[in-house]
Amino acid sequence: MKLRNHTRRITLLAVPAVLAAALFAGCGGGGPQMEEEKPIPVSSSVVTSSPAVVQRDLSGVLRGEMEANVAPEVSGRLRRINVEVGDEVVKGQSLAVIDGSQYWLSSQASKGQMETARLQLEQAQDNYDRYKPLYESDKISQAQWDQIVNGLEMAEAGYEAAQAGYYQVTDMAAETTIRSPLTGVVASRNADIGSMVGPQMVVFQVVQSEPMKVTIGVDESDLRYLTEDSPVELWVEAYPGETFTGTVRSIGAKLDEMTHTFPVEISVPNPDGRLKSGMVAHVVLSIRDLGEVISVPLNAVIELGGTKYVYVVHEVQRSEPRSTVRQLRAGEETVYLNSTTDEIAEALDSAGAGATVSIESEEKLYTLTLDSIGDPPAAGSGDPGTELRVERREVTTGPTLGDRIVIETGLESGERIVTEGQQFLDDETLISLPEDDFAAEAPPEESAAEEPAAEDGQTTTDEPSGEEAA
Repeated sequence: MKLRNHTRRITLLAVPAVLAAALFAGCGGGGPQMEEEKPIPVSSSVVTSSPAVVQRDLSGVLRGEMEANVAPEVSGRLRRINVEVGDEVVKGQSLAVIDGSQYWLSSQASKGQMETARLQLEQAQDNYDRYKPLYESDKISQAQWDQIVNGLEMAEAGYEAAQAGYYQVTDMAAETTIRSPLTGVVASRNADIGSMVGPQMVVFQVVQSEPMKVTIGVDESDLRYLTEDSPVELWVEAYPGETFTGTVRSIGAKLDEMTHTFPVEISVPNPDGRLKSGMVAHVVLSIRDLGEVISVPLNAVIELGGTKYVYVVHEVQRSEPRSTVRQLRAGEETVYLNSTTDEIAEALDSAGAGATVSIESEEKLYTLTLDSIGDPPAAGSGDPGTELRVERREVTTGPTLGDRIVIETGLESGERIVTEGQQFLDDETLISLPEDDFAAEAPPEESAAEEPAAEDGQTTTDEPSGEEAA
């Protein structure tokens, strides 16, 4: 049969026991070339069990146990400032003084008015005392007596009003001194000498900094594990690497509708005053102790169809490489094969030279005769030993622990799982592991003994060259 010099993509059909799975190098001979399954490089770790505690990292703003915004009771110009930011003060201590000259003058005027009202009251009382016997003996008329009584009552009211005015102005004069309402530290000052201040202006902020407090929002699912006086740890960015301790002081009784959490207030001792109001506190809240559990990296768990899996590494006997058809050449024509099953290889191995192969294209049917077939690989000619494959195993997960997650069922301590590269895997996929995965777990003296394992393709991610693959 004469074949034209052209190439077609065709389908190889089975006629008496012949479907092909070998690469033929022309009608004159040439043996099958072997194509080995390439391992996929991944990283792994050995599963271990260890004590674990469920924790939450929550943030809040540190505040003083008590904080007071101090504004003057009266308006005026600041005449003297007695403290600066950072000064410790006690309750009642003078913080600043307002110019009170106008209040002193007002108090003197009120004092004079009160004295006048007192004299008028004394005169009205004297008239009442003198005319009362005359009224009782009918020596004066009822109208005269009523006038005397009314005069006394008016004098009494006038004196009381003048006295109240005097006391008010005197109190205002005393309020020109701005005093601290609590013992603490001056956190801020918002005015200078000569500034006009008034009741609506906060001039100082005084903070009671021992202890401090911070409020965090706790999810309702975690609330049941908290009790008052539970210990907590926290840290602030101002002191990296340093941990402070505190206790839960109160647990809110109502859900915050904005954050959907419950407010929990934590008391933090601050004897040296290093913690400042306004600092952001990162609170590490221990929710519950899980005891000894198995946990794995979060990215080691994959979810398929609502079910969670991990890939478990296991060692199996190495399988022999299987030959695979690429093309069949007859004379000047090359035809490409697309059937690569084990049955094809077995049929070709048993067919021998002289077997008939039918090749069907879209245009016509070709019938070729094989002049020779390369010998199949001898038993044991593949790489000896074992190889690493993976098992996709279903697991049940528990709570998360930072960047790890608890495995409740499906894994045993001591098993090795894939931690990186699992997105390229399927059940029973051939893999290779970096040498570091083993060296990190072996004692120093055993590291050298494990180095030859790289020759088996088990502990290296380097892909074989083209010649090695052949």
